[in-house]
Amino acid sequence: MSSDEILRLNFIAQTIVIYAGSSMFICGILGNIVNIFLFTFHRQFKSLSVSRFLLFSFFGSQLNLLSAFLPQLISRITGNDPLVKFEMLCKLRWFFGPVTGTVALHGICLASVNHYLLSLQNIRYHRWITQRRSYFICLFVLFYSVLFISPNLIYFTHWINTSNVTTCDIINPIAASYNVYIGLIIYSLIPILVLSILSSLIWFNIRKIIIRRNGIEQTITRLLVGQVVMVLFTTIAFAISRIYFLYTKNFWKDSLRLAQENVASSVMLLFSISTHCMSFYVYFLVSKMFRQNLYHIFYKQKRQIQPMVALQHTVHRI
Repeated sequence: MSSDEILRLNFIAQTIVIYAGSSMFICGILGNIVNIFLFTFHRQFKSLSVSRFLLFSFFGSQLNLLSAFLPQLISRITGNDPLVKFEMLCKLRWFFGPVTGTVALHGICLASVNHYLLSLQNIRYHRWITQRRSYFICLFVLFYSVLFISPNLIYFTHWINTSNVTTCDIINPIAASYNVYIGLIIYSLIPILVLSILSSLIWFNIRKIIIRRNGIEQTITRLLVGQVVMVLFTTIAFAISRIYFLYTKNFWKDSLRLAQENVASSVMLLFSISTHCMSFYVYFLVSKMFRQNLYHIFYKQKRQIQPMVALQHTVHRI
């Protein structure tokens, strides 16, 4: 009975990642592409200073899906883990994955800081984050993310575990502890604290001046608040699971408990990647103006294409 239960739980874990994970991966890639397009080319969105930080976050999320989640998805679908075949791929996955994930989350934090300054009544704070400064701030975040995660390029390697299976992991216990704690701090605790505090302050300030805000500023506020709530929910869930696995990593666990944790780990993986997949869909749900602008762009493109097609038919007849 125990053996059947273990097989069933492992099957559930694999099914969760393959089907739900594949769907979220595809939706996330498409959603990030649309977000990048809108905040790069749409006249209203690209004119706002907060858009630069959001774009920084969107690019980080897109690269995180490709560098961190895609190898896991390939491993679950095919049964062959590419990380255990090529040592360099093992190192790069555990370098680019955390770096891009940190960039994506801290980009949202920077957008929240920017929007908090814009929500203050003193107008001199509105001019504090200029276009030039925003670029330097983004480069600084990228620099310290690379700096803190760079040990992964050295310490992640191939090794054979007690089951005689080659895995991609850290052998050095000090480096392993550093990787866990630095990931917990910069990927979970810092974003949770910053977003929790700033979202409360922004909401308090916006309630006092919301009538005087123009339409696009109100839209950005709704988009940012919706995204912050989503990120807080998913990041807190990820942090709780990270703390649990950190606390229990030295405990002896039987096969049944390992199978149960495999299911929980698969669910937490979905929570983790949803941070990088769901921004576009949260925006679409919370903001009517976002939906209208999206519809206007695609409808306008369609209307531009149709006259060209009609003209081609006319020329062909002549």
